Amino acid sequence: QVFAGIHWLMLALAPYVITLSFIVRSRLVVVLAFVAAPLQVIGTYYAGEISVPLTLAANFSLLIWAIAAGICVMRRVKAAPIDGERF
Repeated sequence: QVFAGIHWLMLALAPYVITLSFIVRSRLVVVLAFVAAPLQVIGTYYAGEISVPLTLAANFSLLIWAIAAGICVMRRVKAAPIDGERF
């Protein structure tokens, strides 16, 4: 049950990563998303058959994507006016 939950979570994470990347509107974040999302799906399905380093590469690419997306969002939050306008 636990591994099935982790499997579905990783599969649901792939479209989320791509969707959030388009919301952030950064080329770097979108490119990293199109690297991280397929690696999540491949790493989820074939990690046992190919190797454990594939899963580590998938998690590392997701980490790099998350850092880049976080930096882009924080820059937009800092650049947003204080009068309550949305970024």
